[in-house]
Amino acid sequence: MVIRILDDKQKEILKTSTTATNCCDPGGTFDATVQLPATVTGNIFLEVLEASAKDGSDLKLIRIPLTVR
Repeated sequence: MVIRILDDKQKEILKTSTTATNCCDPGGTFDATVQLPATVTGNIFLEVLEASAKDGSDLKLIRIPLTVR
């Protein structure tokens, strides 16, 4: 599964990947730690998704709005 952090203008700040028991479906679990650059503040979005094996497109996208203080 892919983890992305976007700023309030939808610009990608960070992108990483990890494994999950069942990505983006009910009952799936994962554990990941991300380190945001110190300059990141304000409204951001955490995205968790599955990348298509066929073409890399986003599948099962979950977007969570967050505020960094």
